[in-house]
Amino acid sequence: MRSRRECVRCPGVIRKRARRFTTSNDGTTFTDNPTSPGLALDFDATNAHLSPGATAYAAYAVQLSEDSDYAADVALSGSTGTGEAAEDLTYTILKTESFGCTAATTGTALVTDQPATATSGATMFSLDAVSTPAFLCVQVTAGEGLTQGSTGTIEWDLTGTSTDQLS
Repeated sequence: MRSRRECVRCPGVIRKRARRFTTSNDGTTFTDNPTSPGLALDFDATNAHLSPGATAYAAYAVQLSEDSDYAADVALSGSTGTGEAAEDLTYTILKTESFGCTAATTGTALVTDQPATATSGATMFSLDAVSTPAFLCVQVTAGEGLTQGSTGTIEWDLTGTSTDQLS
């Protein structure tokens, strides 16, 4: 049971800027979302309301679009946390073997305990084949300073840089 002082709503959005990859929040339907607000992450309803120390989980997938001629390196070019809760949120992004994201999900850590208000980014993974997605697990954790009723949104920007021509 949550105490009344420990509730917050923290939706998340991933926006991509490159035109040669598509994204999915269900692992099967991929769409092009080049501008803000991008594709909303599907946090489980019970995890959308965080209390201090709790973590919410959302799965996400990225793949080259069907008309891609080149592979791509994908980078997290930054994140923007807004709202009063943003200062008390951190996130971790894992690259996983399959679509899904829970507390038990394992994978390669691409970003670990990054503040939601951070603006620096990181190169995360490569996409080397059309229609072969990279699966991500986004974990958002509430800090102990989170107050009742505070709200926040995190927006992540993914960018792709063309690399080798696909065969």
